[in-house]
Amino acid sequence: HAVFAGDGPLRPRLQARLGRYGHFLGHVAQTGVAAMLRRAQLFVFPSQIEHWPNAVAEAKACGAPVLVAPCGGGRLVETDGADGIIVDGTLPAWMEAAQALLSDPARLCAVSKAGAAHVERVIPSWESVLKEDLFPVWDGAWTAVSRRDASPVGGSLNT
Repeated sequence: HAVFAGDGPLRPRLQARLGRYGHFLGHVAQTGVAAMLRRAQLFVFPSQIEHWPNAVAEAKACGAPVLVAPCGGGRLVETDGADGIIVDGTLPAWMEAAQALLSDPARLCAVSKAGAAHVERVIPSWESVLKEDLFPVWDGAWTAVSRRDASPVGGSLNT
């Protein structure tokens, strides 16, 4: 059974093709995405062209084991077979990889845990981005503007 979040022009075609094997949620509010991903047994992302697949990082962070293409989501797999499974092939290869992973609960659990740990280790949290990256720039700009405004002549940001 496949669950699809989102909407678009291909939805009617997918619904017709999958029938009772597909469940289409339509638009899912951002607050519901993490809950949906935490419940997923497997996250399949076959895109070959998406350069920075945030959806794969989000799925891994939520503990969903990922099955990805080499050039798309494969960029976010550190070790093939450990923190995600990279599938390079035809539809039968994807089906075989999904079935093999879903039929092995211990491996499914191991890939889930390794994926979440990988994301936690290599992708900074929003709090880290704010504290270590954005705030220092904003603070420096504020200091420069404050100095300029305090100058009797007005000064410039270069002083």
